[in-house]
Parts: sequence; structure tokens; C-alpha cells
Amino acid sequence: MLINQSFNQKQSIQLKGGPLSLALKILLVITVFCIFLPLLPVLPSAAPLDPSWTIGINQAVAQGLRFGKDVIFTFGPYAAIYNKAFHPATEHLELIGSLYLATLYAIALLGVFKRVNIVILVAMWLLLAGFTTTYDCLFFSYGLLVAIYCWKTNQEATSGTSSNSFLQIAVISLLFTGFGLYPLIKGTLFAFYGAIAFLTMLFYAWHRQWLYLAIIPLSMILSMAIFWVYSGQNLQDLPGYYLSISSIISGYTDAMSIDGNHWEIIGYAITAFLLTLYILKTGGWTANTLYLFSIFSLFLFINFKAGFVRHDQHSLMCGIAIVFATLLAAFLKPSKLIWLLLILAISVLILTEGAHKKQFLSSAANQIISTYTSSWNGALLRLQNHDKLVSEYQEKLQALHAIEPLPTLNGKSDIYPFDQIYLLASKNIWAPRPVLQSYSAYNQTLAEIDSTFLNSQKSADNIFFRVATIDGRYPSSDDGNSWPVLLNQYHPSSTAGSYLILQKNQGEVLAPNLSTLNSATHALNAWVNLPNTEQKLFASIDIQHSLLGKLKNIVFKSSHLGIAVRLADGSTKYFRLVAGNVSANFLLSPLIESTEQFGLLYKDPVLLRKNRVEAISIWVEGSSRDWQKTYQLNLKALN
Repeated sequence: MLINQSFNQKQSIQLKGGPLSLALKILLVITVFCIFLPLLPVLPSAAPLDPSWTIGINQAVAQGLRFGKDVIFTFGPYAAIYNKAFHPATEHLELIGSLYLATLYAIALLGVFKRVNIVILVAMWLLLAGFTTTYDCLFFSYGLLVAIYCWKTNQEATSGTSSNSFLQIAVISLLFTGFGLYPLIKGTLFAFYGAIAFLTMLFYAWHRQWLYLAIIPLSMILSMAIFWVYSGQNLQDLPGYYLSISSIISGYTDAMSIDGNHWEIIGYAITAFLLTLYILKTGGWTANTLYLFSIFSLFLFINFKAGFVRHDQHSLMCGIAIVFATLLAAFLKPSKLIWLLLILAISVLILTEGAHKKQFLSSAANQIISTYTSSWNGALLRLQNHDKLVSEYQEKLQALHAIEPLPTLNGKSDIYPFDQIYLLASKNIWAPRPVLQSYSAYNQTLAEIDSTFLNSQKSADNIFFRVATIDGRYPSSDDGNSWPVLLNQYHPSSTAGSYLILQKNQGEVLAPNLSTLNSATHALNAWVNLPNTEQKLFASIDIQHSLLGKLKNIVFKSSHLGIAVRLADGSTKYFRLVAGNVSANFLLSPLIESTEQFGLLYKDPVLLRKNRVEAISIWVEGSSRDWQKTYQLNLKALN
């Protein structure tokens, strides 16, 4: 219920102000700059999946490709701020953007922690310096800090301890410019920052602070436009960038979700619920308290979704987020109970860290040391011998080329399904399809964008192709709508390592002709016999969530789908099925699991007779109530 007043008074006196507090605040500011600034940046590495989109996004900026049109991906032109990857052509964007955001973060942090318990300062320093290895939570936390700063300054103005001075208006205007830059780093951040801005505007409207209703959107829009143009993008493409991000967001949960340790989810959910309940109960049902409750709930929910939908090392952000939020609550609403909640939050942090790191306490200690030493070494390197970074970057690419020595071909080239890092290391002219990693073309809209591009004059002259997927998906379902174009417009010319080299056919570009063979509705779990044909059998499958499944996807995630295929050789194989992937056309039969088998598609179909799919069965891996009981299977042949 209400906070114990004597405890509050004791807390308000205890360990606040003085030289120690000042020293800790200075240390916090230094830590923020060390975390944000990529003074010792990440160089290209051999693990192809994440390093490939990292170098791909930077190269897209370097080549002047248009985001939202030429490039459709989760990240925007300032992605290097997130991944800290070095590229000679985007280094200035990375450093200037990081410096700007570090400055804003430090202002917001100091603005919130004007008078604060030293214990909270120390805990916040330990959290930032020792555990911030994932930057999603750091980026989300800025929105929470700014919202709390607005709440805090309004409280002070209402109580008469301060006024809405010109300086305060200027600071709030400045802080909201960050809301315009963050979505240009990672487009999906727009939903979170848009929601925080909207709630804050409602908060100011309730208090009749009309000036802020103009300042907040104006600061966001102006900064967004300025940073967008500074990155080399055309202002007219900005709306298209956000429209393309909506397609990425809409299919993410189904396509990219994987399961993890349920105890991490339970621990986080219980602690987050108790924390938001504590905020609500300690303030009563007032507009001020409801605002705090809303921004904390939004922060905790967005970290929950980001951390546990794809439940691997992403969950590390949830442990950081819950401790970060609890420390802020302990500062805003001190009581004996909040310290118990902090213990619970630290337990969640230990649980998530322990699940993904061995000896996480020593790892945290090493991280604290690394936070400062890497920044120091990076600063010395840049000041004394900046050209060494460029030479090391080139050396890394040469080493990668030695691992996968792709030949340099005439004309423009692309690579499937990802592996851009090997293609760029080969010094081929890169002409990527818009959704540059095949596993991300996970709904009909994205798949059709890629296939339309591939069927145009702008597509690559050469394609380095191999069959690979993630999470055990049906192999041909990633960018499957492009396979008819590949078979129709390209031909195999040679091989290079694990890749089949496809060259574009000369002459007029014609769209592939898929003729419908059959369209019927089938029940889940039942076996469905396919036509007995040697033809390449393509399919699109319309399978929809139930109302419960849609709600679960909004709150968290629904159950996965699986597909079993019975082959002509008598074997049965099992794969994960992503509903969005198969809503567009994909090769259902024959089953193609290797690059060699893909090459045989251009030859006599008899060579793949054993891989012909005779029957399929689709089922739900989990609660069958998440999906409708029937689906529509549309079978087509490539003529």
C-alpha cells in the first residue's frame, strides 16, 4: 500500500550528494560513452549468418542502395551503431551517431539521477559496465529514461520545486531527437519509441502542458529526416522504409521463434508483474501513476518479446532489463519491499546469464575491464594509426576469401541463402535482392518482392547458390517464390566450393509459368497424397491462426507447425513449417536438401525420382488450438 514515510525520510538522507556521488556519476557517464562508442570496432569474421547481414547492411549504405526499396531488412542505414562493425565507408555514420546517442543517454541518466542513493548508482554502474553485452536493452532503456525524466520534471514543476524553464524545454526537445535516430538503426524500434512518445504526449495533455505536444513529434520528425538524409538516403524513401519494416515485424514471431528455458520466462514474468503492481499500488490510481505504470509495462513487455520469442542468447536482455527497471523503481518509489523485488530481479539476471555463459560472475568482471580497456586501446589506435583499422579490415576479408575462394565474375553477383560476407570478400560487384537474407523473406509480401526483383533487369548476372536454412525449416521454403525464376531465368555454369554458380540466360526476361494442378482443403494431422508426376511440383499453403493463436502471437508466441514428407524411396522426413514462408509458392516435390540436388533440377527429373514427395502431413508442435483445423493446399507445376 502506501510507502512507509519514516523509511522514505531515512532513504532521502542516506548516502546522497557529496564527492562520492559526483565521482560515481562521472564514472557512469564515462561508462555510457565507452559502451556506445565503437572505438575498437568489430571486424569481419567467418561465422557467416550474422556477420553477413552486418557487412551487407554497411555495404548497402556504401553503395547508396535505397532502404525500404533496394534493401528491406530489420535494420536501417545506421545499423553499424548496433553491430559496431567497421566499414571504411560507414565509419563516420557509426561514430557520429554513437557519440550523439551516448551524449543523449548521459543527459537522460543524469537528469533522472539528480539526487540518488549511492547504492543505486553503484548497482547501475555494475549493470551497465558488466552486463551490457546485448544492445537491444540499452536502446530500449533510453526510451524509459526519457519518459521518467519527463515525469520527474513535471512532478517538480507541479510541486513548485522547479519550473518549465527554457533550459528544461530545450533538454526535453533534445532528448526526443534520439527517438528519431533509434529507428534508423533498427527499424523495429519505431513501434516502441512511437508508443513512448504517444504516452508522454497524453501525459502532458492531461497536465495541460500544450507546448510539449508540439515539441515531441517535431523533435522526432526533424531529427529523423536530418539523420536519414545525412546517411545518403533520399527523404522521399523514408515512408517506404517504415512500410517495409511493417512487413518484417508482421512475420517475425512465427518465422523466427524458438523455444528455450521456461524458468527464465516464468521468473521474468513474475518479477515484471510484481514490479508493475508495486508501481501501481504505491502511487494510487492517479494520472501520474498510470503514466509510470504504462511506460514501465511497455518497457518490460517489449524486452519480453524481444528476448523470449527467439529464445537463445536474446534472453540475456531480459535479465538486464528487469534489474534496470527495478533500480529505477527503487529510486522513484523507495521502500523496504522494492529491495526484495530487486533481489528477485537479480535472481532473474543470474538465471539468464547462467543459462548462456559459463562462470558468468568472472565473465561480468572481465566485461567491466574490457569496457574500459577496449575503449582506451581503440582511442589510441584511431589517434596514432587509424589506417591500421582499414588494413586490418582488408586483411580479414582476404582471410575470408581464402576460406571460401569465390571467383570474381563479370557483371553483377548475388549469393543465396546468406553468406554475403564471402561474396564481398571475393570483390565481386554485389547486386543484392531486397530481402538480402533468404530466411528473412518469411511472408508472402517479402517473398514476392524478392522474386519480382529477380525477374527484372536489375537482378544479378551471376548467383552463387547453395541450399541451407535455419531452425530445421523445409529447405525450399526460404525465398521459395524465387526458385521458379532461378530455374527459368538462370542456368548452372560451374561450381565454386560449396556453391553452384548460376548465370542469367541471355534474351528477354519472361516470368515463369506456373499452372495450377489442384486446389483443395485438408485437415491437420492427415496424410495428403500428391500427384504421381515427375514434374517439379510447386505449392502454396494457406494455413491460418485461430483467434487464440493470433492473441498468443501478440502477447508472446504461438505453437510451431511441422511438416512430414513421405518420399518415393519409402523414407519419411520431418521439418519445421513456417506458415508465412509457404503462403507464397515454393518447391514441394522433389525434396531438395543439398546444393547438388538443386543442380539436378536443371537436368533429367528421373535423377531425383527417389526424392519425389508422395504424401505430406502438417501438424502443430504444441497446442493445436493455436491454428485452424484445416488448410488449403494449392499445387502447381512449372512449365
